[in-house]
Amino acid sequence: MQRKFGTNIMAKKFDIAEYLDSGEMIKAYLDTVFEEGTSNDIITAPGHVAKAVGTSKIAADTGISFFV
Repeated sequence: MQRKFGTNIMAKKFDIAEYLDSGEMIKAYLDTVFEEGTSNDIITAPGHVAKAVGTSKIAADTGISFFV
């Protein structure tokens, strides 16, 4: 989502998932969340990782099936 400020300035909503582009970045993010985050941060972090990686890839890598 973009918002227009004034006449020439556009701002895009920050999305952490866009920056979680490697295993190292994901690990650093989760380490930081668990060490310094609030309980809400800990609850939402897996969703950010899932968005960055893709739920299908997570399911394939872990052997978890979302279908019953």
